[in-house]
Amino acid sequence: MPQNDPYGFAYLDNAFLEAEVSPKAQPNFQKRYRGATGVNVTPKNPPEYQSQPNKRAAECRVYFNSHVVACAATSLGLKVKTGHPYKDRYRYRINNNQLWWELVEKYGFRLGVN
Repeated sequence: MPQNDPYGFAYLDNAFLEAEVSPKAQPNFQKRYRGATGVNVTPKNPPEYQSQPNKRAAECRVYFNSHVVACAATSLGLKVKTGHPYKDRYRYRINNNQLWWELVEKYGFRLGVN
């Protein structure tokens, strides 16, 4: 269970984390994720971790539905996207590797639904 984060994601009904990672960047991504969570991941295991040969590195995304969290994130300088729903379930998306890793390493978030 995620811990309380300063952005408010832990207070949501759910937040969804996914990562698209180039094959070249996968060893570092997997090592860092294992170090933070104790969980070994490989592309498609879990399905929210995907191999993307057309990427140069990793693209880590956070999806959610809270307008309040979207406003808070924007006020903190994060770019919040809307209009690109994920499986028609999430209204907002933040593409930010630093935020993504902060949620995983400091606040206990994991790939998938939190």
